[in-house]
Amino acid sequence: MSDQEQKDTLPDASEFMGVKLEHVEQEYKQEVVTPMLKCAVCGSQQDFPQHCGEPMKLQQDNQTFKCVSCGEMTTFPQHCNQPMQIYLVRAGS
Repeated sequence: MSDQEQKDTLPDASEFMGVKLEHVEQEYKQEVVTPMLKCAVCGSQQDFPQHCGEPMKLQQDNQTFKCVSCGEMTTFPQHCNQPMQIYLVRAGS
């Protein structure tokens, strides 16, 4: 096969630039994670605060949560006299 024939049969690399990355980004954006709370002292875990059937939103002060549906406010949970830490759990983990 001549060089010209190979060029005609092989796809241009630019056609595939970013294909895998886009696929990974889509999977990452679609990945299901659940926010949880964990005590830094003893490791006790609990679910993220919920209200009106949905997770509450942490406010900018990082000390209060607010219900996105009705506006109900609650203070940040504590355990072992310390504020709990937020971490994310991947589905299936």
